[in-house]
Amino acid sequence: MYEVVLADIEQHAKKAIDNPESFYKELMKKVEGRSSKDTIEVIKELETLKSRNAELDKMFVSTYEDKSKGILSEKRFLMLSESIEKEQSDILGKIATLEKRLEGAGSKARKVEEFAQEIRQYAEITELTDEILHKLIQRIEVGRTEEIAGERIQHIKVIYDFVGEIGTDVEIEFMNGNYKSAKVCLVSDK
Repeated sequence: MYEVVLADIEQHAKKAIDNPESFYKELMKKVEGRSSKDTIEVIKELETLKSRNAELDKMFVSTYEDKSKGILSEKRFLMLSESIEKEQSDILGKIATLEKRLEGAGSKARKVEEFAQEIRQYAEITELTDEILHKLIQRIEVGRTEEIAGERIQHIKVIYDFVGEIGTDVEIEFMNGNYKSAKVCLVSDK
């Protein structure tokens, strides 16, 4: 597995150096694809909540004016204003939570750029260290071994920090139960 992860890192690092703009766009497409639906829903909900908050402000002003004109009793005014303030408080809490989620979505672009910068350093690595693993990789998924055309093939996915799976599949070949070679192949999105 050591050779496979090393080859995968090296391949992506070379792509980041040879065509940085394309590599960045590829990563952003993958990251945005995972979160764009959620982001759109958050934006819509945020707009609805802000609109309702503005309505509540107007309602409070109207309620105060009605109290000032003597249309509302003190008791009724206190009850209505308390209800408006409670709803506004709930809405403002939800707005803050949603804005933090959107802020996190905006930071994804920065994280992708940081990852692309970081991986460039490893285009010519010859040794995989714990430091490199911890900097770049979130997890490694090891599939079961399959026999194809008389050769045993094992699929391994390298899941990188911040960007997830980049779109490669690494195959390890075994001969007579022993490691033969590692091959990194581009595969289409799954």
